Amino acid sequence: MILVPTDFSNAARAAAEYAAQLAAATKQSLLLFHAYMLPTPVSDLPYVMVTADALQEENEKMAAKEAQRLNNLYQVPVEWTVRIGVPSAEVDVLTEEKNIGWVVMGMKGENGLEKLIGSTTTNTLKKVKVPVIVVPEGCSFRPLQKIAFATDFNPSLPQNVYDRIFELSEHFQSTLDVLHVSKQDELSSEEAAGKIRMSAVLSNVPHEYHEIQENKVVDGILHYLEQQPADLLVMVAQPHPFLEGLFHTSQTRKMAFNTPIPLLVIHQKH
Repeated sequence: MILVPTDFSNAARAAAEYAAQLAAATKQSLLLFHAYMLPTPVSDLPYVMVTADALQEENEKMAAKEAQRLNNLYQVPVEWTVRIGVPSAEVDVLTEEKNIGWVVMGMKGENGLEKLIGSTTTNTLKKVKVPVIVVPEGCSFRPLQKIAFATDFNPSLPQNVYDRIFELSEHFQSTLDVLHVSKQDELSSEEAAGKIRMSAVLSNVPHEYHEIQENKVVDGILHYLEQQPADLLVMVAQPHPFLEGLFHTSQTRKMAFNTPIPLLVIHQKH
């Protein structure tokens, strides 16, 4: 099942449509989810109190309407649920409760990933342990003919990362571009060992290696994708600040390149 958090914005609706088409292609169902917080007064001025029951009812109506819209458009089973709470925390709980396999979320803002800072999407990427697909605003679903996998050739990369890539590549008969960005023009001994292990694991998947010499990882990835567009970019959330840096440096606005593509973030599981 694919979990689709939504705030009913245009970006969220576009991501939900992407998720619905992905679900149709992979024969999965959707769970549309909305979380809300009770409003709190910000001054001593009088204001009209909105009850939790009224907010719940209003949000349930919107969720049911959106679920029906997706079902009508793409003929996929769509469930929905609405809860009060912090969105990213509730998403984390739901992934456990409902045995969620994937989370698909929208990316807000005119400057793409730059606007993820402090957003529900960023917090979800940090907390949720299932794979998360971040869909740029304005991005339409395309069959995943080419998947780009950015890697540091970690020799201890666990099997679950490969399994998720295999799951998509088998459905779409994708080819895989393995991107390695480094300041050096030669691999370290550890990186070379990781590449050898990766070659063995990917033996049944059509793939090519691309060594990119660049001072900054984000720049190297973007320069490559500008020349060789892909349908999905895969990155691994590892226990070091690489992914965190991706979202918090001034380079993040460059991720909104001319033909933005979805970003799949996979957490390591040992």
